[in-house]
Amino acid sequence: MSRTRRVATATLNSAPVLAARSLGLAVALGFATSARSVRTVTRKRRQRAQRRSHRVARQSIIGAWHDTLEHLADAGLPPSRALTPDEQARAYRVRGAPDAVTGALADLAALYARTRFSDRNPTPDAARDAWEWADMVRDALAEGTTGRERARRALHREPESVGS
Repeated sequence: MSRTRRVATATLNSAPVLAARSLGLAVALGFATSARSVRTVTRKRRQRAQRRSHRVARQSIIGAWHDTLEHLADAGLPPSRALTPDEQARAYRVRGAPDAVTGALADLAALYARTRFSDRNPTPDAARDAWEWADMVRDALAEGTTGRERARRALHREPESVGS
């Protein structure tokens, strides 16, 4: 190998060149990760806002139930697809959900089951109750969490369809 070629190869593999390449790769990966994180957070917020804004009480109650299950999944308590809503609420107590969660969750599960499996249309008051219970569960899950934990939960990617 000629001396010129050895010098050129050594220059391309020198520490400053490798450091610059590594830095460029790290920046590119950082941008890609940030873009994915922003999409995840934006998608979650948009879905949750759409659920809450349903004008039809039945759809609003179903949205409150799914929103609650997503918050539980984000907190490390994913739902079981094999359980009824009432069984699901009881199972969360056994699985370690905070006591403040289980009462509101039981009420919401009962309302969701009546709404989902009944021919009768729920009232707007029932929809307001559903969102009140969903908010109680969300607030109880957030109580005592650190900023880092809240960020982890916001970036948690749940399956497309959570719930029963």
